[in-house]
Amino acid sequence: ALYAACGVAAAGAQAFATPESAVPLVGASGAVAGVLGAYAILFPRAPVVTLVPVFFFVEVARVPALFAIAVWFLLQAASAVAAFGPAASAAGGMAWMAHIGGFVTGALLALPWALRGRGDTHGTRMRT
Repeated sequence: ALYAACGVAAAGAQAFATPESAVPLVGASGAVAGVLGAYAILFPRAPVVTLVPVFFFVEVARVPALFAIAVWFLLQAASAVAAFGPAASAAGGMAWMAHIGGFVTGALLALPWALRGRGDTHGTRMRT
């Protein structure tokens, strides 16, 4: 249900941002962004193994989920801004606003669970 709701919200966000667009939109990546938003709210300290570029080298690091997802979200937001600016042709036709809309929807839908203590703050389920 979360995935579907985020997909609908993602498609709506993209349609609102670009009403003149005739490009077909599926919304699956926006739905996945919604799951990321919910995960960031429910499991902010869960460890995520990721690749971190350090100059010419790539390191494997464990970072909190909230940090990794926040970096991803900032990249999406920067790309969305660029898609409407002078560099719009370089945006590649990606539905950046769908990612933003799906993410925000997922985070908002997860808030009631997190506020009731059903989330996870250390990588393991909390007892309720």
